[in-house]
Amino acid sequence: LGKLTSYYPSFHEEDAGPIWCKYSSFQAHIDAVTQMLIEQWGVLSLSQNCIRVHSKGGLPTQNFSDEELHSLLSFAYTDAQKSMLCIGGNLNKIFSYDIHQNVIVSKAETSQGTAVVKYNGRYLCCGGIAGDVSLRDPYTLQEQMVIPQVHATISDFDVKGALLVTCGFQGNMYQEGQWEPDPLVKVFDLRMPVRELTSLTPHLMPYLVKFHPIFPSSLTVVGQTGNLQFLDVNTYSADGGVYQVFNDQQSQTSHITAFDLSTSSEALAFADNTGLVHTWGRKDAPIINNFSDPTEQPINPMHNVAAPVVAADGSPLTITEEGPFAAAPMPESDEALLSSWPPPHYIVLAGARPKRIKANIKKALQYRDFVGHASNPGLANIWQAYQKEEEDYADPWPRNEALGTDPTVV
Repeated sequence: LGKLTSYYPSFHEEDAGPIWCKYSSFQAHIDAVTQMLIEQWGVLSLSQNCIRVHSKGGLPTQNFSDEELHSLLSFAYTDAQKSMLCIGGNLNKIFSYDIHQNVIVSKAETSQGTAVVKYNGRYLCCGGIAGDVSLRDPYTLQEQMVIPQVHATISDFDVKGALLVTCGFQGNMYQEGQWEPDPLVKVFDLRMPVRELTSLTPHLMPYLVKFHPIFPSSLTVVGQTGNLQFLDVNTYSADGGVYQVFNDQQSQTSHITAFDLSTSSEALAFADNTGLVHTWGRKDAPIINNFSDPTEQPINPMHNVAAPVVAADGSPLTITEEGPFAAAPMPESDEALLSSWPPPHYIVLAGARPKRIKANIKKALQYRDFVGHASNPGLANIWQAYQKEEEDYADPWPRNEALGTDPTVV
């Protein structure tokens, strides 16, 4: 429990799928991780009672816990700068957390626990454990409106623009106190006034839903038994048939616990209760992110071992503090040496040192609007070069006699 593991794809053949190489694996929490947020600078992970930030390599950079934080289930950004988080869980409170200051900024009371938190740029959508969806102000956490009794309990929902889609469970009419999957994916228009649109009826029991990252009307619906279907919210039609994630043997003992789409929409990942991650791709070599930075690889310590120094005749050579470094032969290389600096790029003319102002000129200065003016002392005409003398230069450090008064070279 509480371990985070990351992988990156490696493509060895053009017609073959990616080979997932382990990038890092580290213990982030002592209990189960309920949600993660991945950023370029690190990984934010949420457990039942704390938030922690790690680098992608696993180095801990931030940790926050509080007496009021317990039974946490979900969190989401509440601003475009991604500096504030809203945290909810199986408690009648939600919290606003500042990532940079590492403090709880505000909190608000709720009528029920919060299972899922999402942000669409206008509302902070909180899916309640009892089936309500609360629309709140992302800055004050005050409740703006409530969509009551969407399901008996919400398993997942997603929001994009003004569209909100939900899926969950409903009560079993034959056995009181037991739930069964709701076969409908309910759609809501969040524009004023909030209204319910025609529900979607997939050919499976929906458990997880997610909007397509590129096409705003395309919706991915995943069933708990490993079924997958793509729906169009505008036309209420299915984009293709139903796909099966598990094989025949896995479908008897496995069920889906988590699902996500890559930002490029070319890769899908499904996690099951047995600890396996199933990856699907739109093509043989899918692109995970459209604008990915190069993967930072760890330094192999074996590559940093210095090669033994040998003399010109091949015998081992030991360099001590008393011995000259010139005794070590130059390694054979076709590359230019570090000391071989090309003059056009690294040698700059710095010019002559500034002249010291004569004392009689300073005495004759007259200031007008913070600018000093003095008459020409007549030491030289305009077209004549000023005679350089040693005392004319302001040089706070010992002068290099080799340079003289010529432009210095750096």
